[in-house]
Amino acid sequence: MMAIPLPPAAALGLVALALAALIGWVRRHPAPFPAWLVPMLESRLRRRFMRYDQLVASLALRPGMHVLEIGPGGGGLTAQIARDPCGVSVTCLDVQPAMLARTRGAVPPAVAMVCGDAARLPFADGTVDRVVMVTVLGEVPDRAAALRECARVLGDGGWLVVVEAMPDPDYLPAPQVRAEAAAAGLVQTGHEGPWYRYTLRLARDGGATAAPPTLPASEAPCDT
Repeated sequence: MMAIPLPPAAALGLVALALAALIGWVRRHPAPFPAWLVPMLESRLRRRFMRYDQLVASLALRPGMHVLEIGPGGGGLTAQIARDPCGVSVTCLDVQPAMLARTRGAVPPAVAMVCGDAARLPFADGTVDRVVMVTVLGEVPDRAAALRECARVLGDGGWLVVVEAMPDPDYLPAPQVRAEAAAAGLVQTGHEGPWYRYTLRLARDGGATAAPPTLPASEAPCDT
């Protein structure tokens, strides 16, 4: 029996339906990004849209800060944060030992590696200055607990920085992230980028200003 070719419009429609079904399934069953797919995270194409240098600059780092990156992937962003002239301390947390092993090979030895769950962060209250999650929040099964934990470990003036970008199947729209963060005691203090590729800066309610404060020259953010 000879197969009848589908018209182009019908074929595109089937592809769109399949993608929609895949995205729907992923959102109902959040899971960590597989370690064997790390090369996708550090591909040249992704680097064109995910500018790590700009993200590091937006963190307004200062000497002595503790930066926690949850879900570091291939370590591209981690390496840039660790090499910042401010000399901050950097910790990577991931629930997958295999992912941490890949990150370890891409970052300076001083970067700490912690295997743990974002919903149960192994850090004391108020000990982190910046928590960074780049296209990771949608992969966390218990986002509410993870956001509460981020609020708990942030110190005075600390930020949670969430980056979301299409076409990540775990993509979360900004209004949803804001609402879930608010329930965890975090408020938006900054928003950059269009709806399909954005960065949100969040802080503990009542604990931060909308923009980095004006500092004395000796305490100003370092040049990158």
